[in-house]
Amino acid sequence: MAVSEAASAQHSLKALRDKVDRQAILLESLWTLLKSKLECSDDDLQAIMEDLESKADGAVAPACPNCNRPLQENSPVCVYCGEKHDIKSLF
Repeated sequence: MAVSEAASAQHSLKALRDKVDRQAILLESLWTLLKSKLECSDDDLQAIMEDLESKADGAVAPACPNCNRPLQENSPVCVYCGEKHDIKSLF
């Protein structure tokens, strides 16, 4: 039992790593495109990121009404218990 759970967890971890790696490539591709089309610099991106990070410091995500864990705005259901929610956001 424990061996199969460990194998399943390792498989899930690899899938998540693969997804993060693919998203990193996507973000780098998008940034390369924006830089070329809008003549933005890496410093421009850094300044925007720092501004957004400073606004996000201390921000608390709303809690799921079912399990009381933090909800993710990019998912229409709680990633922990599957409860549907109505949080709307572009990001």
